[in-house]
Amino acid sequence: MQIKLFFLLVALSATPLVAVKPVNVTSPEQQYKVGMSYYEGKGVEQNYSTAAEYFLKAAENGYTPAQYHIGLLHQDGYGVEHNYTIAAQWFLKAAQQNYAPAQNNLGWLYKCGFGLEQSNEKAAEWYMKAAQQGYTLAQFNLGQAYANGQGVQQDYRTAAQWYLKAAKQGDIDAQFTMGLAYATGQGVDQDYKIAVEWYLKAAEQGQSNAQFNLAIIYELGQGVEQNFTTAAQWYMKAAQLGNAGAQCNLGLCYAHGKGVQKNYTTAASWFLKSAQQGCILGQYCIGVSQEYGLGINQNRTLALEWYIKAAANGSEEAQKSIDRLMGTTQ
Repeated sequence: MQIKLFFLLVALSATPLVAVKPVNVTSPEQQYKVGMSYYEGKGVEQNYSTAAEYFLKAAENGYTPAQYHIGLLHQDGYGVEHNYTIAAQWFLKAAQQNYAPAQNNLGWLYKCGFGLEQSNEKAAEWYMKAAQQGYTLAQFNLGQAYANGQGVQQDYRTAAQWYLKAAKQGDIDAQFTMGLAYATGQGVDQDYKIAVEWYLKAAEQGQSNAQFNLAIIYELGQGVEQNFTTAAQWYMKAAQLGNAGAQCNLGLCYAHGKGVQKNYTTAASWFLKSAQQGCILGQYCIGVSQEYGLGINQNRTLALEWYIKAAANGSEEAQKSIDRLMGTTQ
């Protein structure tokens, strides 16, 4: 299950800058602004420790965004002690002032039991407060809570409603989830055409699961005209992003010449990438490639090793291959 919250992105400036601390910064708002300059590395050399000093001053004076950011630094351990308990304390101060990002992160801490006693109910309560303010990450997280019945009664339709709100604001994971909802009919009436629309929005932004599912839809012709070439293109995009299922299916495209030129060597290469990530079908397929020398040196010992891995993960076909090979080698 995926949970969304804000984490720091550590980006180092290519051009060294000189850090000069301003003097006589007394108002909380100005302290916060100076802290953000160091936090983002804008106009000064990025320095989380210095950012924390200014955030803390502003936070102690009750400035809500600063309370959130000092909590964020403690949550992620940048420039200050990595301490979920302190993070929770600062998030709570900001959350009680109706600051949506803090409410979302506080919900996440409750969900995970980091720095607080674990409580799905309290997590859902804080997600709700932030979501009702239109905070995208909280809308997605609240959708997850309803979909999984965590802290609230399981309700797929309510989950879909919150996913939709986040998806309309451009959240790619929510867009993918809406595509999945329409493809499976979970919480909404099944409609492959609408599923394609949502998958496409997320896929075009680089969401690999959406790219993978979109490829499957084109391969099967669900809600779109069947097109193996387009399917292979989307498998390729997802595979290049490391999606194990897409890597395996792309290998199958090359093995059978569906949407691409048949090429067993390329197929075996993608099967291996998929198998190394634990994909059961990928493990079976690289086993087949090695058993018969399809695009790779024939090696029944290695083939058997891959079959064993796949069988241990539940592949019945791999088990049949093991029985066959063991029978011929005895």
